[in-house]
Amino acid sequence: MKSAFIHVTNACNLTCQHCAYSSGKKFTDELSYSDIIKLATILKKSGGHTIMIGGGEPLLRPDIETILNTLSDLDMDISVETNLTVNSPIIKKLHTYKKLKITTSIDSMNENDHDAFRGKKGAFQTTLSNITYLRSKNIPIRLNALILKTNMHEIDDYLNFAKKTGVIFRPLMRLIDSGRATNLKSIALEPKDIRHILEKIFLFIENGNEKLVTLYLPPALIPPKYIKFKYLCDWGNFIGVSANGNIGLCPAAYGIDELMGNHISEIINGKTPINNIGIASQYKKFNCNQLTGICKKCVAREYCRGGCRVDAYLTYGSTTAPDPICQKFYDQHLFPQYALEQEKKGGI
Repeated sequence: MKSAFIHVTNACNLTCQHCAYSSGKKFTDELSYSDIIKLATILKKSGGHTIMIGGGEPLLRPDIETILNTLSDLDMDISVETNLTVNSPIIKKLHTYKKLKITTSIDSMNENDHDAFRGKKGAFQTTLSNITYLRSKNIPIRLNALILKTNMHEIDDYLNFAKKTGVIFRPLMRLIDSGRATNLKSIALEPKDIRHILEKIFLFIENGNEKLVTLYLPPALIPPKYIKFKYLCDWGNFIGVSANGNIGLCPAAYGIDELMGNHISEIINGKTPINNIGIASQYKKFNCNQLTGICKKCVAREYCRGGCRVDAYLTYGSTTAPDPICQKFYDQHLFPQYALEQEKKGGI
């Protein structure tokens, strides 16, 4: 097991429209400091190296500084996913931790639109201010942005912001149909929208900005020339741990019984070795020959293993279904020919 993504709380100070977890209120049975550190220690001893901390808003935890101190003492790579709007002294200390990276989000480069999307006036300026501060301390920052039909016209603004600040821009073009995000389906991107966005990003890369962007899309949709800029989800080699200790294939799997498994207590009590944890172990052995739809004919299927299994299940009701983005590209005759092994008459 390489890493664990731990939601340390479900509490959040925002009400983001795209939150797949519907975060807001703290769970009554959230992970303790001891639970988190025991899991991290076991992961480290088994050869893992990365702990990703998320929520909710992780900086709302009163003991977050103690958690980060201990993870740093364990010499773990630490990634903290935060909205950077919490008025906490910990933000001014983040640069003191070894091997720490930040992931944050801006959902529109228009202040009013971002604040409305996040449900809090002033969220944009606070996040912007903290990004500026953390970059002044050379903290690596990945800037996520869920791209929808309502903000896709802002891609150039995002790219210019990345060039100005040195953040790594990661446009998220996949809408996970879960939590509050279910209300956004009508404005989710279509394949033609994604192609238009990619054209702008490829031009940005060609203009010498290759270190400022990463792509989170099925690799079949990215021309070979740009494949090194993709971010490939490594499901099966990491686990997602919910704020109350339930383990899933990834954080997006929370609430989907078919993609959930053990409880963290089985690991920290020694009942189940972390490398044998049910759901991750099962999908690490995933047979790509079981994939259906466009994935059956894609040259990249052994590489990406069918893309997002959570999105596939939520869209088609099966964990062996094709990646919905790729299937839509294929159905609309936009799937790249270079990624097809062989085309049969009558489709797939």
